[in-house]
Order: sequence, then C-alpha cells, then structure tokens
Amino acid sequence: MKSLKENGITLVALVVTIIILLILAGITIGTITGENGLFKRAKDTAKKYEDASTQEENDLIHLGELLNTHQIKPTIETYTITYNLNGGTGTPPTTQTKKQGESIKISEITGIKAKNGFVGWATTKENANIGIVDYEVGNEYSEDKNLELFAVWKTLKIGDYINYEYDDAEPYILYKIYSGGSTDITIPQDKNLKWRIININEEDESIDIISGTPTSTLFGLYGSLGYNNAVYLLNDMCKKQYSNSKLGIEARNIKIEDIELKLNEKGKTVAENGKKNTKSYTTNRQYPLIGAKEIGFGIGTYTVNTGGISASDAYYDEPTTQTYGTASSVLTVKENVYSVEKDCFDDEEFYNIIFNTTTDYWLSSREVSLWSNDGSYCCFAIRAIRLQKLGGQTMGTSWNANHPGVVDVKYSLRPIINIKKEFGIKKDKINEDGTITWNIYKNK
Repeated sequence: MKSLKENGITLVALVVTIIILLILAGITIGTITGENGLFKRAKDTAKKYEDASTQEENDLIHLGELLNTHQIKPTIETYTITYNLNGGTGTPPTTQTKKQGESIKISEITGIKAKNGFVGWATTKENANIGIVDYEVGNEYSEDKNLELFAVWKTLKIGDYINYEYDDAEPYILYKIYSGGSTDITIPQDKNLKWRIININEEDESIDIISGTPTSTLFGLYGSLGYNNAVYLLNDMCKKQYSNSKLGIEARNIKIEDIELKLNEKGKTVAENGKKNTKSYTTNRQYPLIGAKEIGFGIGTYTVNTGGISASDAYYDEPTTQTYGTASSVLTVKENVYSVEKDCFDDEEFYNIIFNTTTDYWLSSREVSLWSNDGSYCCFAIRAIRLQKLGGQTMGTSWNANHPGVVDVKYSLRPIINIKKEFGIKKDKINEDGTITWNIYKNK
C-alpha cells in the first residue's frame, strides 16, 4: 500500500497535467475562433473570392453591352482601287474601297482619249502602253491589297467597226414635186446597219463613220428639180432616218469632199485637173436655178462666180419647186467632173469601203460637165458611185434643163455621221479575225 506522500505527489502531477491541457486547449480554440482565428480568416477569403467572381461577371456583361452598342468597334482592314486614265482626258472612275475578304467589280471607263478606243485596265503603266489588259471591265477583284489600274488604249483605224444605234424612224416620203419624178416614193428605214470608220480628222480629232453598205431602197432624181433639191433631199433622208437624238448626232449623206479627203498626191492632181476648164455658151443657155447661187456658174456673163455655195451645199432651207432659167445672153460654167482609180488612194481599206459595193448610191454633190456630143451644151448631174466608179447621173443640160439622160437610173443612200471628240470609244468585242468592234459612249 502506497504511502500518503506518494499519493500526494501523484495527485499534484494530475492537477498540473490537467492545467497544462486546459492552457493548450484555450490557445487552440482562440486561434480557431478568435477575432483573427482560422474560421474568421477562411470566411473572409471566401467572401473576397465571391466578390471577385461577381465583379468579373459584371465586367463581362458591360463589355458585351459596349460591343452591342458599337461603342467599341473591331478593326477591319480596307483596300482601295484607284484608276489612272493614262493619257486620257476627263474624270477617272471614282476610287473604290473593298473590305478584307470581299470582292469588288472593276469599274467602267469614264474618261476619253481622242482617236483611241478603250480596251481594258492594266496593273502597270508599262503593261498599258504595250496593250496588255490585266482586268476587263466587270471583272472581280478579291485580293486584300491596294490596286492602281491604268487605262489601256488602242489607236482607231480606217475600217474599224462601230456599233451605232440610230433612232427608229417612219418611212421617208420622197414627193415627186421635189424629186422631179412621176410618182411619190416611200423609202423605209434600213434596220441594223453596220458602221465603219472612214476618216479620223486630225484638226478637230473627231471621226467619221459610214454605213457598211448602202441602204437597200433605190430611187431616182430627175431634171432641174432633182439638181436643185438633191443635196437637201439626200441629207434630209439620212437626217430623218439615221440620226441619234439622245446622243445629239445628226446623220447626212456622203459627199464628194469625204472622198477627196483621202486622195493621195496623184488623186489630188486628177481632181484639180478636172476642175480647170471653163466654157461659155451663147446658145443652149438653160441652167438649174440653184446655179445662180453656186460657185462656178456665170449667168449672163463670161466669168464665173468665185463666191457662193459649193457643189455640196444646199442653198434652200427646204425643198424647192423652182426649176430652171435661161441666161439672157451667155451662160458660163466651170467643169468639176473627174474620175479616180484605186491608185489615187493610199488607204486600200478606205477605197474598198467606198467603191467595192454591189449597190450604187448617190453623193450629196452636184456636178457640171462640159462634155457633149457636139460640144454645144454642158451637162448638170448629181454625183454617184455607180458600177464601183466615181461618176454622176445627168439631171439635164444647158440645151434642155429637164432632160434626165438616156436611162432612168436609181441609186440608194450612204449615210455618214461625225462623232465629235467629246464622245468616247470603247471595246465591245473582239471579232474572229482579231479586229475590234467598238461602242460609242458619252464622256462623264
């Protein structure tokens, strides 16, 4: 049996142990549950995380609202296509802008270049100047980079085809009281005529185009009425039937001067020699009345007019019913008749267009010839291309101003128009033979 002393020590040790445990327990509980305890700190951390998540969500919502209201726009690349007329005049096409990934159509030409036709666009000036076309009008451009395009021009030449659309017109009535014929003639408009370049004017840089073939309806002109009215009537028929009112283009019939423009030196000499001779008639003195206004006539005098209207001018503003007169004592006239051959022209294409036709046609030009069977009278005629030669159809003579000649011959029209340099020419299509058919357009 233990002694009382030993039991006392054991009890004291137990008490001490209990006190130590209580102290340790107090410290741990304080650490966990105190003001800065673990529970408190964990709770604060959770609260901060929750607040941060809520802020992030609110920021994302606000960003979406900004994008939806276009207050913040994403960056999208854009590219430009610019146009250079490359020697042309006028305003080039408007600069185009395309977005990244999109395609855009290449623009039409808006400027012009005199005596040239537009055929397309090149990516360099060097390509353009040697005729290389990199882009046709209407092609799609889809590359994501800026582009400058240069106009490609081709020099126009005699014989090129031009698409020319003329107004629809009612048939033209050629009244006998003006033509000198026995009946009125109805002349319908020819549809779908083709047109070709016959002259490129250096002075005003305009071009002349003519119907590829003569018109199909043949008609006659007769006597002094035919001589007086021919230039007016032939031009009026073409004006009424082959003009374009929208473009402001007025048609006329071909005249001798259109042919003389293309004569070479030999041809010019032939023409000059045909205009040298003058003769006076004291008998057989009848003359068409327009002759009194015309260069080369002398009514009642041995000299001829050097002023007045030319043989291709229409003196009257409307057709006349006046016929002829008789000079009081003498009639003097200057001849203006000649013929030309192929070697009188340097441009073979021009010669073929004018002369290689199967249909004869009138020229809007009067003609005086000193030739007669016995030399006692002169002849008054209207020029024509007949049997593929430059000739004329007699309307009368100074012996009988209403004598129409031996044969009642009929011819057709050959309309011609002038396209001023204010108009542009652009490619329509390339033909099978490599030639180009052109379109007319108004310069913008």
